[in-house]
Amino acid sequence: EIEIDVLDFQADVKIFVDPKILEKDAEVTSDPNQKEVNEEARIIPGQVVETEVTGSAKGSASGKKEVGDPAKGTIVIYNKTSDSKPLSKGIIVSSSSGLKFTLDTSVNIASQSATDSGITFGKVNTTVTASGIGADSNLPSGSELSVSSFSSSQISAKAEGNFSGGTSKDVTVVSSEDQQKLLASLASDLRKKAQQKLQEKFPGKKILEEALSENIVKKSYSKNVNDQASEFSLNLTIRYIGTAFEDKDLKRIVSKLVTTEVPEGFKLNLEDTETQADVSKLEKDGKLIFLTRFKAKLLPKLDIDKIKNQIRFKTPSEVSNILKSMENILSSEIKITPNLPSLLQRLPILERNITIEVGLK
Repeated sequence: EIEIDVLDFQADVKIFVDPKILEKDAEVTSDPNQKEVNEEARIIPGQVVETEVTGSAKGSASGKKEVGDPAKGTIVIYNKTSDSKPLSKGIIVSSSSGLKFTLDTSVNIASQSATDSGITFGKVNTTVTASGIGADSNLPSGSELSVSSFSSSQISAKAEGNFSGGTSKDVTVVSSEDQQKLLASLASDLRKKAQQKLQEKFPGKKILEEALSENIVKKSYSKNVNDQASEFSLNLTIRYIGTAFEDKDLKRIVSKLVTTEVPEGFKLNLEDTETQADVSKLEKDGKLIFLTRFKAKLLPKLDIDKIKNQIRFKTPSEVSNILKSMENILSSEIKITPNLPSLLQRLPILERNITIEVGLK
């Protein structure tokens, strides 16, 4: 036989309510020259913070460049005029297909002369080098060439023997875009590192990563643009400057903005307020202007004493139904001690033995 004293019953009741979400946008300024929160002007105190961070990273090269050697060969040049013709080193000699070569040395071609058998052209043998790389310039012996701006009736030339040595191939090189991509990636990593470093140094304040201005102190690539390589590295040092502020100051602005909009029957808990700040502008004097989005969960006001009176000495299922019928209450959890068989379970008859906790599911 079990003796039960109903005066010893204890009950813990958790009530889960349906919150109202209140959202508000506002432009807020964090000013290092401001000492107190100005709720009307939406200005909060700020503090200029700075740090220097160094890091390194590797990147892949993706640029393409053609490398190789120019063709070389010997040509014979004919002078078909009655005057000697001096030709300077570097003068352009062209093939019929448009390939260009330059004279390796300066030459002087004697004039044509009359002989018993007719006219003999003045001629000279010299060497040329292709202006571009590649096997296309390996001309066969006897190829006709034109010399600078002279017409073929004045000066003509042809390959004396096959040209050779012209080669080309595509190689991977570091491009300007490769360098910029690695710089952006490493700077982004260093920005995160700077924000973490500053946050550790000022644990009570909020420092927005995107609000840090950066100044590159040192930048050193292992390869220059157009250097042949499959990968390269970057050593980077950046100084970051930003403005820190206190989240509680921001929440004071929130309170001012949203208190007037709390509907009847609800209450605002400032601790449950979420703030999200999107940087608008960081000015030179450290003044930080940002757009802040406030999100507040408003809890319904419940008359706890009245609820205790309604549920005392009721069974758990009766309590559950009573609470569900109330506005803004979603569900509940009930724990009764001592733990009796379900047929015998009832909430305490004394209201002081009932504790009620209100929260979100």
